[in-house]
Amino acid sequence: MMDNFAIVNKLKEELTDGIKKQIDNLTSNINYYSDYKKSTRGENSKQYDLYDHRSNLESIIDGTAMMVKKLLKDRKIDVPLDNLKFFNAWSVYGQKGSYHLLHRHKNHKNNSNDPIKATGLSIVIYLAVPEKDIKNPGQFYFILHDKNGVKPHQITPEKGTIIIVPNNVWHGAEPQGEGLRQTLNLEYTW
Repeated sequence: MMDNFAIVNKLKEELTDGIKKQIDNLTSNINYYSDYKKSTRGENSKQYDLYDHRSNLESIIDGTAMMVKKLLKDRKIDVPLDNLKFFNAWSVYGQKGSYHLLHRHKNHKNNSNDPIKATGLSIVIYLAVPEKDIKNPGQFYFILHDKNGVKPHQITPEKGTIIIVPNNVWHGAEPQGEGLRQTLNLEYTW
């Protein structure tokens, strides 16, 4: 099983806009996290837990799973696609100065923070991004291992960018400039 990969793709604008509208409607009726046990940082950042509202997100959850399965299969990435199950969802709204600490997600098999092998996928969908700011581009960064060692990677996401990594890949986001950066984050296990 290949535990170390990143897939970057882009959703169509109308699909991205539809997902954003649905998430905005949902988050307008719930409270955001106020603790700092999450990777989200910055006084202008709000994170909303959507797990308890998953019944309102079934079409997004199922549609994302179908797309992820196709992308992984097309790229011949060996993960147990038949066992892929929804695990968690949240949305982050960030404004100037918001960022995400370098982090990785839990190993769902034994609830460990230091997994040896991936037990699922972490997916980030960018629903809104600020205009490009040379000083604060708000890049998404991640660390992959290959035969030559550890390599950092970064991308400057656009609206509709979707990033798929195993849940054991270290990742985060740099501080952003003016404007809204909004993500929908989904986790699936196997």
